[in-house]
Amino acid sequence: MKHKLLLFSAFAMLVMTACQKEMEVYPRCFSVSENTQVFFSPGNLKYSSSTQKYSFHANQYDYIGSANRPNWPSYNGDIDLFGWGTGNDPMKTSSNPADYATYVEWGSKLDEAGWRTLTFEEWNYLLQKRPNANKLYGTCTLQLRDRNIHGMVILPDTWDCDTIPVKFTQDYNKNVYPSELWDKMEKAGAVFLPAAGNRLPTGAVWDGELGRYWSSTPAPMNCAFFMGFISRTALDGSRPYDGTLRYNGRSVRLVKEITSPSQIPAAK
Repeated sequence: MKHKLLLFSAFAMLVMTACQKEMEVYPRCFSVSENTQVFFSPGNLKYSSSTQKYSFHANQYDYIGSANRPNWPSYNGDIDLFGWGTGNDPMKTSSNPADYATYVEWGSKLDEAGWRTLTFEEWNYLLQKRPNANKLYGTCTLQLRDRNIHGMVILPDTWDCDTIPVKFTQDYNKNVYPSELWDKMEKAGAVFLPAAGNRLPTGAVWDGELGRYWSSTPAPMNCAFFMGFISRTALDGSRPYDGTLRYNGRSVRLVKEITSPSQIPAAK
């Protein structure tokens, strides 16, 4: 019996060691489940109608906003507000629910493999369930050298919560980061999601006030889940998670799963 107990103890230690390795916390990365960490793309996803190619914005705070006009005749500009799951047809603006029945991942259309959209459950874990979650994100204003940008900052798992405090409110001015401070935060792994607005079939609205980011998770009644934030001046609700009709044009920020330190992008 003693021999069997020793064998069981040794096996249990091996299992515990394996689990610890799976849950290793990497610098500048973000937990989206108990055993999955990711890093975010360098900017929001955009699509060029002239080249028919997806790419990322050059900066985390860049967005197109009200200039998104894919439903205009002969439009040949860029867009970054997409209907749900429109990886195969990013210019789609139909309001027919049947046209959005099948989800096609945007990340699968990029030349570099591995990019994907977070699920609803992963957004929820990131912002509500990971250790110190409520101290690791907040609405904010970036005071750049040429303009102010509203949005939300998300901090990596390893962030010292006492160094730069954040708070989620409907007032972007509760957390204000001058350009020099934001540069340091970004180098340390902070993610910024701009309030890029929402596109209806008739045009884009509320850029600078609303942030609406798709998940890959469908919802009943021809809807899909998204993660959102808002200012006091915007007209609709303030819930951070919700479902919406799939034809709404919303921002997309992709992630890539990480399993070893060699995958971590270099600090900017």
